[in-house]
Amino acid sequence: MLRAVSIWIIEVIAVAILAWLLPGFTVENLLAGIVFVAIIGLLNALVRPFLIRVTLPLTLLTFGFFSLLINAFLILVAREIVPGIHIESFFTAMVLAVGLSALNALFTSLFAIDDTDSYYRNVVKKTAKKHQVSKTKKPGVIFLEIDGLSYPLFQRAIQNGYMPTLARWLRDTHHVVGWETDLASSTPGCQSGILNGNNFDIPAFRWFNRKTQKVEAMGNPKDASAVEAKLLKKRNGLLAKGGMSVNNMFSGGAKYSLLTMSNMLKRGVKGHKPLYFFFVDPYNFTRMIALFVVDIYYEIKDNYYQKRQDVLPRVHRGGAYPLMRAATTIGMRDATIYTIIGDLLAGVPSIYSTFVGYDEVAHHAGIERSQAMFILQGLDKQFAKVEKAIDQAPRPYHLVVLSDHGQSQGATFLQRYEISLEDLVNSYLSKEVAVLKTQQADESWDRVNIMANQLTHEEDNTSQKLLRKGLKSKT
Repeated sequence: MLRAVSIWIIEVIAVAILAWLLPGFTVENLLAGIVFVAIIGLLNALVRPFLIRVTLPLTLLTFGFFSLLINAFLILVAREIVPGIHIESFFTAMVLAVGLSALNALFTSLFAIDDTDSYYRNVVKKTAKKHQVSKTKKPGVIFLEIDGLSYPLFQRAIQNGYMPTLARWLRDTHHVVGWETDLASSTPGCQSGILNGNNFDIPAFRWFNRKTQKVEAMGNPKDASAVEAKLLKKRNGLLAKGGMSVNNMFSGGAKYSLLTMSNMLKRGVKGHKPLYFFFVDPYNFTRMIALFVVDIYYEIKDNYYQKRQDVLPRVHRGGAYPLMRAATTIGMRDATIYTIIGDLLAGVPSIYSTFVGYDEVAHHAGIERSQAMFILQGLDKQFAKVEKAIDQAPRPYHLVVLSDHGQSQGATFLQRYEISLEDLVNSYLSKEVAVLKTQQADESWDRVNIMANQLTHEEDNTSQKLLRKGLKSKT
């Protein structure tokens, strides 16, 4: 109750600030501002969930920006209800919606108020009841994989204070063990071993199959699906009994999945409306955009510093890389966390999720440099949110934090020997033979396209039908 009042006060202050700064928005008196905030809260709790449910495919197709239109619409509805509130246009309402989100994120951060504990979370709990199993004492398991984090580096991150949540778990309830990866020590082989109990015939992330005379890549949904299908014929996967797979290379036989490479093209593999839970909160998308901008700033700043100080070894990080980094460290991370929270509130017995941000940054900035540690620090805070959400779940959960493989830091082959490995191999081959080149396609649109396809087959309403037509024209 105290926290709800605190959020309400923050919202009133934010409205007052915006009424002073924003042309076209006026509040006649304090009482009008207080009631305005209350009505917006009620509309967000009662009306917004329905609107998000109906328009979710459109929200995904517009990369989340349609949710801002919903925010603006609800603000205009509140304006009509509350005397003393004047908003000139829909555009003004849009700017007001963004401003309220930004100030909400700023103040909750300054006062260390956890956003997942807001009263909007009650909407998530109520919606999750549709899929909720009966309360049981039988525990479930949540696996949180940090991609690419080695055992020694994890220990140093704990010792140096970057991961206080996990440090507390180690003191109170958990213990840590190291293990040796199989060959190849990359995500496909390691994760298949964990999720499917078998990583036979997965020699690398991509390889040339002599039988088919084709390159097989585990970043390709068709190839990943075919490989896993062979492995699951011999045994059940880790998530076979009603589990959820989130942002993984393989599904482990999960009944539900989101952003799982091996299940991306399969029909009938559903999730519990995971992104619905994310967009139900009116401030999540705008907060995520703000964090995107901050992460891009940190990347540009860190890259400039390494170049200016001639920090070695380092790799090229220009072009579109800052956007890619923000997508993995912020976008995919937040979508994964809210998926986990939504599904544990629904009582899903097992959840396995991969967080790829550390691996992405470590490959470019260095495995133990400040930016990589910053990503681990952020993950630690997200894991604390999962821990807190378990208190509201219909069953107890065991939390398992693990990694698929580690990394070592060093110069690239080209930097060390001033010749690329490809050119070196080609120099020893005859003119009739050359190293096979592979082209890595941009998977960004494919991920959004397939994600939307998964959600459009959960229900049958007008927006889903329209989206299906749009997606078919893209494929």
